[in-house]
Amino acid sequence: MERTHTQFTVPVKNELGQLRKLALALAREQVVVLGLCWQAEREAGFIRFITDQAIGAAKALEGLGWTAVRTPVLSVPVPNKPGELARMLKLLDDGGILVDEMYGTSGSPEACRLVLCVDKPDRAEKLLAAFAETLVLATH
Repeated sequence: MERTHTQFTVPVKNELGQLRKLALALAREQVVVLGLCWQAEREAGFIRFITDQAIGAAKALEGLGWTAVRTPVLSVPVPNKPGELARMLKLLDDGGILVDEMYGTSGSPEACRLVLCVDKPDRAEKLLAAFAETLVLATH
């Protein structure tokens, strides 16, 4: 089943300890991180993380003096089988949905969980729910 989460995108200096600072601040607020992406070039970097605890995450970032952009994102399980990613993306393409950002996070031996930021989240949520239903049907 697909789920909606909040993604925080945080610009930070690319220096030792930045990720740990964030991890400690989130832990103090009892925030569970469901997915994380770090990207850096030279002096600057971005931390992207998703959570279902947006209030606690915002408080943790505020405590660090860091600002963030909040974005609603969808996550959907995609089977670890050839062609399943293409099948999911075809549904989105056929629905006229542009994927602005996509990355993977934890899953199971049978499926990964992809995080998607799209231009039409309401429509994408319906299509991804139908995709997720086919996964349940295929396993029975």
